[in-house]
Amino acid sequence: MNLLFEFFCRFFTLKLPVYESMDEGLDDILPHIINYGEDFQEVEYYTQKKWFELKESGYENEILHIFNPQPLPEQSSISRSTGSDYVKIVNGSVSTGAWAYLPGNKFALVSPNYELHDMGFMNANFFIITKHGDQVRRGNKKYKVLIQKSKVTEYIRLITNTEELSWEGMLAVLYYYQIYQTRFVPTLIFAIPLTIFITYLIALELR
Repeated sequence: MNLLFEFFCRFFTLKLPVYESMDEGLDDILPHIINYGEDFQEVEYYTQKKWFELKESGYENEILHIFNPQPLPEQSSISRSTGSDYVKIVNGSVSTGAWAYLPGNKFALVSPNYELHDMGFMNANFFIITKHGDQVRRGNKKYKVLIQKSKVTEYIRLITNTEELSWEGMLAVLYYYQIYQTRFVPTLIFAIPLTIFITYLIALELR
């Protein structure tokens, strides 16, 4: 997400789809944008940041996640070559653990239990993962959604003209990103060379 995407959010108005839940919206949108995201190996996108956990149920608890790049202690059960320490802050109460990316684009968290996650979508502003296994059948939410709160709130303001942070607003940002990547950018890539070519032909005719 860059200045061109901000321009797209500011000046284009799209009819937003309506979803009954955050999981439903993510199921619909993520398959269209996952190829435009990053992999767990690209740790520079998610380390040394404070990630705000966005929940469908509300914000009575403010939960932050920090993935630090410092090496793990020797006794850690996760390989030192791929992991580091993890900090979770819930309403100011701090707990620690460890994280690692694993082969096959998997992500492991130990805090305190060992959890294995699959990639949902990741870029500089979104870190969306799914706990391995059929969580819906177990009665759990499918996705864990971590965001850069100030930046995503700004995108929501550009799209919806409201400062309110919500899962619906977050889905609106991702839907705009889907249309931006799958329709706007390809059209732009085609239109710019065509415009240059037509301008060149006109210039030749005017000589």
